[in-house]
Amino acid sequence: MNTFKLPDETHVSRVHLRTPNLGGVLEFYQKVLGLRVIDSSESEASLSATESTPAILGFTEARNANPRLHPAIGLYHFALRFPTRRDLAQAFLRVVAADYPIDGTSDHGMHESIYLSDPDGNGMELTADQRSLTSNRLKKRNPSEGA
Repeated sequence: MNTFKLPDETHVSRVHLRTPNLGGVLEFYQKVLGLRVIDSSESEASLSATESTPAILGFTEARNANPRLHPAIGLYHFALRFPTRRDLAQAFLRVVAADYPIDGTSDHGMHESIYLSDPDGNGMELTADQRSLTSNRLKKRNPSEGA
């Protein structure tokens, strides 16, 4: 059995995607999801959850970029993890208010997720941990760490 484990602090710091329509994806990520453009040029943009760095999502416009076909090899989806379930609920309400299609939802036990595709067909997961459930399950697995 492989005992290698990545450190808990491991994360993807930035996702960079190509798009045939930079204006279209920027409108979606700003108006529907609430991300902010922190750097842009005629053909590139970087977005963040705040008005400062670090960027969590970058786009390069490539007019010849093909739309994502399903099924396809490559990125299945990326996740935006919200700090709380309340923040995830607010994101859900923004998506619904924008009349944007939701591909699905899931309660994974440790976290809840909403799945959708951006205007280019890139899959995304909006997710939030169920912190109280997570800590209770960890305590049950390792009772030596206290109740």
